Amino acid sequence: MIELSDLLARGEAALLEAKERSEFEGLHLDFKGAGDSLFTADGKLQSSGRKALAKAVSAFSNAGGGLIIIGVDARVDDGKDTIVAVTPVTNFIRAASAVNSALGDLVEPRVNLLLHRIPVDHTPDAGYLVIEVPRSERRPHQSIPDHQYYRRSGSSSYPMNHFEIEDAFRRIAAPDLSLWFTREVAQYEAGTPLFGRAEPRQRIRFRIRNDGAATAKHLTLAFVYGTGPHLTIPKSDRFQVYEAAGRLMVVGPADLVVNPGQLCDFHFGELQWMASERPVVPPPIELNVQIGAENMLPQSTGLTIPFLP
Repeated sequence: MIELSDLLARGEAALLEAKERSEFEGLHLDFKGAGDSLFTADGKLQSSGRKALAKAVSAFSNAGGGLIIIGVDARVDDGKDTIVAVTPVTNFIRAASAVNSALGDLVEPRVNLLLHRIPVDHTPDAGYLVIEVPRSERRPHQSIPDHQYYRRSGSSSYPMNHFEIEDAFRRIAAPDLSLWFTREVAQYEAGTPLFGRAEPRQRIRFRIRNDGAATAKHLTLAFVYGTGPHLTIPKSDRFQVYEAAGRLMVVGPADLVVNPGQLCDFHFGELQWMASERPVVPPPIELNVQIGAENMLPQSTGLTIPFLP
């Protein structure tokens, strides 16, 4: 998953790494490249380019927000729009100015969009543009060029139907999620002795709490890998578990929802502390996690789990 902070800090290197790991478009990420014909040869924004940007901005603002990265080409591979080329925009200064001027006239009502410029050193007047689209409480937002309402679903933007537009006018609030956990008493298995016992492991039950005003649906947890093999999460019939973009993804079943004010059980994992020959208490394990759900931007959180003898 491409992080805006990492992209702004490392620039083109972050995009090249995303290409190497076959990053793909998703609910909060959209790529625009040479194949989208956004600009003329001298950096002017074409009418087709304005329409494409307006569609993406409308879709993100009517859903959970997201990033539009200009200068990245994607192609469908195994059902996913995956990065195939990273090519900086030429006539960068003029192109950036054209996009910046157009931001206020892409959708109505207007959205507070942010444009980030990422120049490159190896090519004069070239770089990448990133449009940061927030989730809006003023939705629905209509694309001005074609007078259509769009919504992001999966990795695509779709026209909204009558009932979706009607629901959006009610301005449904977003979930506000936090991650909790419970655990069992430590168990021990064969390994280097710790306090005269074997290597300890603990089963953790992850729980999600919703303090928002909207029901949380399509729940996901994304665990950022740490320095050691501390966390194991098993696959099951109800939960999808897979690796993507340097993270361990856990996707909840469609029937698992967390209503406002609820604290619900999610999936479980097993934490493994590394044994030590010295009689010391193992240090806490730090987990960096992103919580995701429909109609909200992913929320980053951290869990500190101390050893429980």
